[in-house]
Amino acid sequence: MLYEDKYLILDVIKSNVGLSTTTVRDEYILQIIDGEIARLAKKGAPPTGTGEYYQDEYRMLVADLAKWNYETGGGIGELPVNLAKRERNLILGDKDV
Repeated sequence: MLYEDKYLILDVIKSNVGLSTTTVRDEYILQIIDGEIARLAKKGAPPTGTGEYYQDEYRMLVADLAKWNYETGGGIGELPVNLAKRERNLILGDKDV
C-alpha cells in the first residue's frame, strides 16, 4: 500500500462521517487506519497482495473497518457480519489454494 493510499482512505472516511472540512482528527484516524492495516497483515492479508482486484478491495475494506472502528469508539463490540465476511474473503482470496 502506498503512502498516498492512506490519505485517500482518510478522505473517504472523513467524507462518510462528515468531517471533510476539518483536520482536527486526521492523526487519530490515520492511527486507526495504520492499526487496521497491521491487523489485516497479522491475519494474513498483507497490503501488497496479488490478484486482479486485490488492491481495490483491500483499500475499501481498510476504509470500512477504520470507519467502523472510529464510529464505535475503538471497535467495541463484535465486527459486523458484512465486514467479517469481506475480511475473510480477502484473506482467503489471496491464497493459492
